[in-house]
Amino acid sequence: MRKVSVTRNIGAAAISHIVRYSAPLITYPLLTRGLGADGFAKFSLILAASLILSQFIEFGFGLMGVREIAQSDEKTVKLAVGEIVLGRLLTGTIAIIAYIVFVPFLNIDQLKSTDAIISCIILSTAYGLSASWYYIGAEIVPKLAKIDIVCALSTLILVYFIIDKSSQASLAILLFAIPLWISVIYGHFLALKNLGISKPPLSELFIRAKSAIRFFTLAGIPNVVGRTSIVFLGAFSSPSQVAFYAAGDRLISAATNATQPFLRVLIPRISNLLVSNPSDAHKLFKRATIALVCLATVASCIAALMMPWFVPWFFGPQLSGATLVVIAQLAILPGVFANRSIGMLGLVPLRREQTYQWLTLGMAALSFIAYPLAAIWGDAVTLALSRAFLELGFGIACLICLLRIPHAWNRLV
Repeated sequence: MRKVSVTRNIGAAAISHIVRYSAPLITYPLLTRGLGADGFAKFSLILAASLILSQFIEFGFGLMGVREIAQSDEKTVKLAVGEIVLGRLLTGTIAIIAYIVFVPFLNIDQLKSTDAIISCIILSTAYGLSASWYYIGAEIVPKLAKIDIVCALSTLILVYFIIDKSSQASLAILLFAIPLWISVIYGHFLALKNLGISKPPLSELFIRAKSAIRFFTLAGIPNVVGRTSIVFLGAFSSPSQVAFYAAGDRLISAATNATQPFLRVLIPRISNLLVSNPSDAHKLFKRATIALVCLATVASCIAALMMPWFVPWFFGPQLSGATLVVIAQLAILPGVFANRSIGMLGLVPLRREQTYQWLTLGMAALSFIAYPLAAIWGDAVTLALSRAFLELGFGIACLICLLRIPHAWNRLV
């Protein structure tokens, strides 16, 4: 199989992440006008619940398997494929059962109906069982980007021709799931055809699931925490506040997920340089971190100036009140880019992964305290600002931990 350059893989992976997680955004003008504010709020809650559930289905198996699939050992590759496929089926079954049991206790009526539960499960499995691990491991990421673009355009066409003022939010969710499920089936077909599969021993599968917790903590928990903000608004605030917050949430998620391909490529690069040339590793870390944080800050400021006319034009007059919310959400980006770049490009290569895990868990614990309070005593703007404050604090904590490592960039020589 012909492989492409690292630069093309990074670019294609960035496009793939942006398209995959911002696909709902391109349909929002149609959804807000077709479903109305209340229908759009329900759609946003189901989407948020689906994305949370998908993280527990994926559970880090994809990230863990990419490295092994990239190896040339055929036996190892087949076992890695088996662990990913069977591991996700195991975690998916557990996650879905837990969701069905847990959702009746939520103080969110929009998520309790049968159609909402079914559509949530269908979309969450489409995201959670994604075959992106195959394309990244096999280093054919441009193909993944093309598939994600086709999925996004297909969703847009389906929503355009099917959604109208009489449509339900659950129908819109299903229209998102259909192209994704086709890509899941096609991707797994290619993976099994080109890589093969071996059934791992059950005991080994549970051991690998335990190892996957580390990847879930680093990559999954931040995404889960971000999605819970909408859920807390649904539980403690009005549908209009949910709709306002959801308007900008896709934009923030797309920008945040666009950092993932850069981090995945730069982590091993910096780790290797730490052994051969620590000075170059330090320079690469500083350049990458400063570039990412500056990019996020400048882009957020420019976007904030555009929001007063962009929000009413893009989302329609029903959501014109979301302008201040979206501007507040843009303040989240510099902190997110800072903590992810410092943590993933600094603490992880310097073998302080456990420190970063504890910081991530601490951030999650504080979020689960701050978000409900912001939703109860404030509104969507309050919640967005509280998240921006927590993300910035997380970044500062990562920087402090990094600076406290003695002779950090020379210790692996």
